[in-house]
Amino acid sequence: MEDYGNEIIYDELWDILSQDKNIEKLLERCYNLASDDKLTDEEFVNDIMKSFKISIYNRESIKRILIQISKKAFESFNELRDPENIKLKNCVIKEIHENRYQIIKLQNNMERIIEDKENLSRDVHEIKDGVQQILLSQEKGNRIINTGTLSEEDIELIQDGNYSIKLAAKTQEDYFCISTKIKVKLSEFNFDSFEEFISYLRFTGKQAEFEVYHMRIENHNGKIIKEYKDENYKDFSINLPLVYVREVELNKFNFQSMRVLIKPQFDYIKLQLENEEGDVLVPNKKYKIERENKGDSIVAHMLDEFSDGQLITNFEIEISSTDPLRIVTRIQINQRIPDRVSGTIELYNLLEKIYSSEEVVGRDIEKDRIVMKGSLPNDKETEKCLKETRKFYKKLRKLENDFNVRFNIPETIDEEEITNVFEICDLLEKGVVKTSGGKITIKSDQIQIEQGSIEDLIKQKYIALMYHYQKIEVLNVELPIANFLRIVHFSDDMSLNSDGDIEMNCNRVYAYNEKKATLTEAEIINNLANEKLVITR
Repeated sequence: MEDYGNEIIYDELWDILSQDKNIEKLLERCYNLASDDKLTDEEFVNDIMKSFKISIYNRESIKRILIQISKKAFESFNELRDPENIKLKNCVIKEIHENRYQIIKLQNNMERIIEDKENLSRDVHEIKDGVQQILLSQEKGNRIINTGTLSEEDIELIQDGNYSIKLAAKTQEDYFCISTKIKVKLSEFNFDSFEEFISYLRFTGKQAEFEVYHMRIENHNGKIIKEYKDENYKDFSINLPLVYVREVELNKFNFQSMRVLIKPQFDYIKLQLENEEGDVLVPNKKYKIERENKGDSIVAHMLDEFSDGQLITNFEIEISSTDPLRIVTRIQINQRIPDRVSGTIELYNLLEKIYSSEEVVGRDIEKDRIVMKGSLPNDKETEKCLKETRKFYKKLRKLENDFNVRFNIPETIDEEEITNVFEICDLLEKGVVKTSGGKITIKSDQIQIEQGSIEDLIKQKYIALMYHYQKIEVLNVELPIANFLRIVHFSDDMSLNSDGDIEMNCNRVYAYNEKKATLTEAEIINNLANEKLVITR
C-alpha cells in the first residue's frame, strides 16, 4: 500500500477480495498451483477483477497488488511444504477448508505479512551477500587469495568481563542488526588487501583482534538504538558483515573497550584446478584442511580424502610465520593404484598439462572466485620427457585393449622393454619395422643344411636368416603374437666359435607381421634386402 496506495485504492481492493470468495480462491489456487496451470497470475487476476467496476486510474495499481499478493502467497505455501513445518501446513489447510471466516481475518493481516516477508527476505539477502571493503587488489607470485570473504559466523564481539552477545534468534521481530567498522592501521598491516589477510587467517588457523572504530545497533525497522564512533581515529577502517542478534543489553555495551575477534571457520574447501585459459586440469574436489608447524612456517595440508578417481591430488601450502606474504604451494599427485596403466596415463596427462600451463589457478567454482594461483618454471626438457613417457604408456594401454591383458607397472622399466613395446605396436599397425641389429649365436645342432657343410655356409658373403620367436612377453605378460611375427636377419660377417656354433654380426634386422603380408616369403626377403619395407602388393 505504501508503494501504490491511497484510501480509494484500498476500498476498491477490499471490495474485490472480500466478495465472491475471491481471497479464498486466490489462496486455494496458490496452494495447488502447478507448472501446467492453465492461467498465469495476470490472467487469474484479470478474471476475478472483470465483474467489478474499478476506477481507470487505479486498475493497473490494484492489478499489480493482486499479482504481488498471489506470488507472496505461493512462496509462503511453497515454504510450508517443508516436512519440518508439516504441522503449520496442516493448520493452514484446516483453516481454508473448515473455518472459512478465518480467511477474512487473514486478509486483514495480509499487508503486514507481505511487509514482514519482504523485511525477512532483505535481511537474509544482506547476511548472505555481505562483503567488506578491499584495501588493494594486487597479486604476485604464488598467492592464497579470495577466501577472505567474512561471514557472520567468523565474527565475535568481546566485552570486558564475561559478557558476550548470543547469536541466536527466535523470531524475525526480535532481530537487532549490528554494523561494525574496525580499526586497521596501515603502518602495522603487512598485507596487500584485507581479503588476503583473511585468507592468511583461514589457512593458518589463526585469529585476529581489532578495536572498534564505528558501531551502530538498529532494530528490525532500521531505527538506530545506539551508535558509537571514535572521532579521534584518522587511519584506515574496514566494514565487517552485518551481525544479527536476538537480544542486546545496552547497559552492558562499552564501545570504547569493545573489541572484534575474527576467527574464520575453515576446515574444508572445494577447489577446481585450471590453467590460465580456464581449461580444467583437476575437476572440482572437496579437500580437508589440516595444519602443522614446520620450523618457522605453518603448513596447511589440503587433503583429497573424498574423491574416488584414479588420481589423488593433495596441496601443501607453506606460509612463513615471519613473512606471511612468502608462500610456497606444492601440488602432490599420486595414483590411487600405482601399477595401473590407465591411472599412469591419467597422471602423465595431468603432469604434461600442468607443466605446459603458463599459470595454474585454483578456483572455488561454487562462488566463482580464485583461491590460489601460481606458475611453474618453464622447463621444455621436462615437458618433452613427460610427453614421450605418456606416449609409451598409451602404447601399453593399446596392447591391453587389443589382447585383453593387464600389465602391472614396475617401479623401473628397462630401455629394451620400452623399445620392444614401440616396435610391437608398429608391427601391429604398419606390418613391418626395422629393428636394432647385433651379434647372434646359432647352436650347431639347430642348423640343418640340405647341401654342403657348415664350413660352406660360413664362406657365403651374404646370408638372410629368418625365424619365429617361441614366446613374446611385455612386462612379464605373454602376448599371443609370436606365431605370426617373422624376424629376418641380414649378415655378411659369419664365423665359427670354439664350440662349433655360428656367430653372426647382423647389420640389418627386420620384423614383419605375417597376417598383413600378401607377398610371398621370397618377395618379402628380396624387398627387405633392398631396404624396401614392403610386404603387400
